[in-house]
Amino acid sequence: MSQPSLPPDEAVPTSARGPSALFDQPSADFVLRSSDGVDFRVHSQILAQASPFFAAMLSLPQPAPQAPQDVAGESQHEYKATAEPRADVSEDSVTLDALLHLVYPVPKTTMEDPAQMLPVVKAAKKYDLALPLQILCQWLIAIVPRKPLFVWATACRAGLEDVARHAATQLSKQNSHGLSSKLNVEAMAFVDSLGPVDGISAADYFRLKQFLRCKGKPADGKSLTLLSPTPQDPQPKKNKKKKDAPDVPFESFATDIPLTDVLCVPAPGEEPTEPLHAHRAVLSVHSTVLKASLANHRELVSDDHATGAPPDTSPCTSLQFDEDVALVSALLTVCYQGRASLEKPRPLTVLAKLLVATEKYGMADVAHWVQAAWDKKATWAPLEAYFVAIAHGLEGCAKAAALTVRERPSLLTAVYIPTMEQASASVYHRLLKFIDAYRQIARTHLSPLVQPLRECMQLHDKSNATEEKAMALETFQKLETINAIGAAEGCGYATLDAALPGVLEEMLPYLVQRSVTAKIGIPNAAWQLLTIHKDILFASEAVRWLSVPVRPLWLSVADAVSG
Repeated sequence: MSQPSLPPDEAVPTSARGPSALFDQPSADFVLRSSDGVDFRVHSQILAQASPFFAAMLSLPQPAPQAPQDVAGESQHEYKATAEPRADVSEDSVTLDALLHLVYPVPKTTMEDPAQMLPVVKAAKKYDLALPLQILCQWLIAIVPRKPLFVWATACRAGLEDVARHAATQLSKQNSHGLSSKLNVEAMAFVDSLGPVDGISAADYFRLKQFLRCKGKPADGKSLTLLSPTPQDPQPKKNKKKKDAPDVPFESFATDIPLTDVLCVPAPGEEPTEPLHAHRAVLSVHSTVLKASLANHRELVSDDHATGAPPDTSPCTSLQFDEDVALVSALLTVCYQGRASLEKPRPLTVLAKLLVATEKYGMADVAHWVQAAWDKKATWAPLEAYFVAIAHGLEGCAKAAALTVRERPSLLTAVYIPTMEQASASVYHRLLKFIDAYRQIARTHLSPLVQPLRECMQLHDKSNATEEKAMALETFQKLETINAIGAAEGCGYATLDAALPGVLEEMLPYLVQRSVTAKIGIPNAAWQLLTIHKDILFASEAVRWLSVPVRPLWLSVADAVSG
């Protein structure tokens, strides 16, 4: 027979070691118990003087100390550790020990590892311990010359703007010939040395990138913040051909069709919600999963009748959903109203949740309608679509959004969107590395292509010059110009990447005609020209996500040329 266990709040500490002697003094009158069960006997007056948080807590009436008989079975040390009023904290014993050493008037041992300092910094902010926080910030700033990137990461995770600025300034000095001067590189490669970037947002990454590009001195003279958005953060430019309409959330679902026979019960939320009334027929038509669930419920009712069990007198079948009431309501709205419910611009986050739900419940038609609405919205807001898709596990949507972002370089160099605040820096870094790899492949293919094309153009008899050839020659000059600009130091390949597809497309008619009719050594160069994008898009070993064919036209025309 198992022995009864102590209640959780009175359990014996799990840590093998006790607190240091400083926090085990007889004069102590309060106990802080760490998350791993170590009791720190402290002096309430010291805590109250150091922290308004503890001062307020200790001003409240405290429970009376336990009598020895109340803790029978505990050792003398364990009894002493629990006799005074106690507060359980979420920090472990290592963090709490380091924090209390900063609180007490004793010599301090300097910490050197930003990662180990992080939980102490967070605890100091949590308990409003001004002096320990000041000491920790000074230590971090002192480490900046040796470990600027790691200090920046700690500052981002702990919300220390001044520390982040010191670290960014040092990074700017160390990378004066890197990102800040080579605008053709979007990703900050040195971030890879951090390892996991949990706790650092895409917005933090973006602001550091902006800081490094302008070396902390923006052209407008305004100061850049590194850990919070500012009014001067660049926003996406509005499309002149389209009037931007605000997103319209879905209204609460209700149907005026009589004889509802299903109660859709959303997941419990912070506030109680009423079930949503729907029809078995409508749900069964749109969802294979809900149809099977409803059929299974009907079979169970039939079995109850056969066994003589009391009949279910409820006129409606209840369906329990895992989604909240807002999403269930949106899902039912699309089921009942079809495409018309998606004609208004809906938030990308809601559309992403709907896509996940439609796959879960086997709603093929509804998924098709929602996907169309997503694609339309993602065309105008591809950067936001990328972040939202990643957050909801929509890999295909993220790939498509990344390719759209690639075609709009301005979205990468100077555009901030609020969604970045919730997205991980790793997600943003991944996108930028994808763009950089694409451009590098484009450069690799473009440079050796120019000379062969020049030679092919010169083979044609000048006396037979045509308007098509003149246009092709003019376009070819553009190609050479783009290549020259792209190779120039300090000029971004964003220009090359944006202009190259149009240049190639202008040259296609002439090259295809020459290769088929004149039969003069152009096919090889034409083939190179036509397949440049194919090679880029299918270079899966070099770039993730580039297996998605964006321009299948290249393949069909290339087949005609090679034939």
